[in-house]
Amino acid sequence: DGSGAFPWLQWSTVCSLGGSRESPLVVKSNEDFVVAWRDGRPGDIFAQRIDDATGYWGIVVPPAITSVTDSPGDGGGNVDIAWNACDRDNLTTDVREYHVFRSLDQSSWTQVATVDATGLASYALSNVPTTADNLTHYFYIDAVGGGLLQHHFPSQTGSGVSIDDPPNIPLSLNVEKIGSWYYLNWVPPSPCVGGAVCDVVGYRVYRRVMGGPAALSPTDDWTLIGESQNPQFTDQTVSPGEPQEWAVSALDAGGREGAMTAAFRIEDTTSDVGDVPARFVVAPNVPNPFGHSTELVFALPDERDVRVDVYDVAGRLVHSRSLGRQPSGWNRVQLPSGSLASGVYFYRVTAGRDVSTRKMVVRR
Repeated sequence: DGSGAFPWLQWSTVCSLGGSRESPLVVKSNEDFVVAWRDGRPGDIFAQRIDDATGYWGIVVPPAITSVTDSPGDGGGNVDIAWNACDRDNLTTDVREYHVFRSLDQSSWTQVATVDATGLASYALSNVPTTADNLTHYFYIDAVGGGLLQHHFPSQTGSGVSIDDPPNIPLSLNVEKIGSWYYLNWVPPSPCVGGAVCDVVGYRVYRRVMGGPAALSPTDDWTLIGESQNPQFTDQTVSPGEPQEWAVSALDAGGREGAMTAAFRIEDTTSDVGDVPARFVVAPNVPNPFGHSTELVFALPDERDVRVDVYDVAGRLVHSRSLGRQPSGWNRVQLPSGSLASGVYFYRVTAGRDVSTRKMVVRR
C-alpha cells in the first residue's frame, strides 16, 4: 500500500516454487502488481500477478449472474440472462469469452451459448434455450482465458423459468364477401413468420353484430363461430341485413389463447341466397394450404363450360382438368393435390370468356 506494507498476512505464501529465484522485481499498476523473477526453469523471465484485494493471480472476481428471466413474446422455451463481467475482462488481460452452461439438477451441465468478452462491465444474452417451460433451470457463466493454460473463472449459479407465453396476435386480417359467404384470411403471428419458435397450432374465429353504420360499440358480445388449423376460414352462417365484425386469435400447443386481432367490419351483409349471380366469381379455395384436396367454389351468371388449370411459380402448367358444362349459380368442385409437390401454385378457372386466377399452397 502507500506505506509499503503488503496487503496480505505477514509471511503468507504468494507463490510457491522449488529451487532458487533471482533478480526479483515488483511492478505496480492501478489495482495490482506483478512480481517477476528468474529461476532454474528453462526459458526467460517468469512472473506472478498479484491483486491488491483478492490475492494472487487465479483468485479473481468471477462473473456474477444478476438475473434469469423469461424471454418475452417468444412463445416459450427461452430465458434472458444478464451478468456482471469478470474483473479480468478488460481487453488487456486473460479473459477472452464467456461460456453459458445450463442444468436441470446442477450435476450435469450443457454449454448452450458463447459470448465474446469485449471489456464491458456487464452483459445480457437473450433467448437462451431451455429444455421445457415452467420448469426451473440452473445456469452458470464461465469466463474463459486464452493461452495454453485456458484459465476458467466460473460464476455462482443462477436459476430461472421459461414461460409458455400466449401466442402473438395474427396479422393482416381480411374478410372478403362473395355471394352469401365470407372468406377470412390472415397472416400467422410473429415469430412464426421466419422465426425458429412457433407453437401455434390453430386459430379461433369470432364474429359480432353491429347496431348500424354509426354504432361505436357492439350490440352483443363476440361469438365464437369456429376454429381453423390454417390461416383462413369460411363463414357461411351470417344473418343478413346488419353490419358484422370479425376477429381472430391464435392457439398454442398448450391450449393458451392469445389476444384477438383488430375487428374487420363489413357494412353490407345483404344476402343473395337463391339469386343467380350477376357476374362470374371465383372464391378462395378451402382449405389453403392443403394436403390431399381442396374445394374450389365459383359462381356463374349462366350455364357455361368450365376448365381449371394449375401452374407452378415458374409458370409451367402442371395440372389441367375440364369440368364440362356447369349450371348457373354457385358451383363446388374438389381439386386433389395428386402428385404436386409442396409449394405455391396458381389455379386459373376459365368459364367461357371469363378467367379468374388465385393462389393456393400445397403442404405435405
